Amino acid sequence: MLLLDRCFDLISPALHDYSYQSLAYEFFPIGDEGEITLANKLAFLNDQDDLWGRFRNQHIAAVHATLNQEVSVVAAESKRKVGSKSTDEMSLQDMAEVLRTMPKYEEMMKKYQVHMEIINKGITEFTSKNLRKLIALEQEIISGVDSKGN
Repeated sequence: MLLLDRCFDLISPALHDYSYQSLAYEFFPIGDEGEITLANKLAFLNDQDDLWGRFRNQHIAAVHATLNQEVSVVAAESKRKVGSKSTDEMSLQDMAEVLRTMPKYEEMMKKYQVHMEIINKGITEFTSKNLRKLIALEQEIISGVDSKGN
């Protein structure tokens, strides 16, 4: 048995889980309670955030696609509620309904905005640091070890 210091092991630090949670913790300073500051606004990545709960263990590509799709749906639903009518064409009941639903959509969009910023910055960092090449090298080394029966 040969024991070596971690500085001799160049592959193990590169082995990485490509989940949304690992991406967030890799590229953002996140506090003990899950607090994160984005665009000078404080947000919390914890169990109270239903999006964090749903996405944190998913692969970053799946999270990115799902977030884009869900934001589009929420935006379309918000537009549908307002409709193409001008305020002159709307009844008081229609306007009241739109006003009642607006805070709900604003709150949802704020949550989505936090997660969109995290995933977009994470993917940008991932790409700019050429981590794809590192992943390809890692997979090549792992498959070489597997084919040798180790």
